[in-house]
Amino acid sequence: MQPIQITTFQALWRSLGLIIKAAPIELRNLIILNIISGAAPSAVLFLDKLIIDEVSRLLSQTQTAQPFALMLSRPILLWSIAGVLSLKLIGDSLETMSFLCRDIFARSRSRLCRRKSPGKSRQFRRYRPL
Repeated sequence: MQPIQITTFQALWRSLGLIIKAAPIELRNLIILNIISGAAPSAVLFLDKLIIDEVSRLLSQTQTAQPFALMLSRPILLWSIAGVLSLKLIGDSLETMSFLCRDIFARSRSRLCRRKSPGKSRQFRRYRPL
């Protein structure tokens, strides 16, 4: 029997089709989480820029003894700070969860690899000469 000769792209499309058929919900969740974890640093950087711009604009216009009241009067500054905090929280949570999942998977894999079949353990022992 001859093996089928297929190109790399055909193999890629076949494997993607099998993944989509096997676990469509998990694949969708994985794509969404990857997009969020990839876009979060860029969004945080943009919001940091907005915060710096707004603070520098406020400091150049007015001098005040009540910075919190001034901050609450500027909705762009307030929403930017809230956005940075929430994105940092979400990004760090996703990073922690992915680390825990990788750790759990690695531990279960190593545990499965160490298991021996009780009836066949004698059969696979290597002979060591004395």
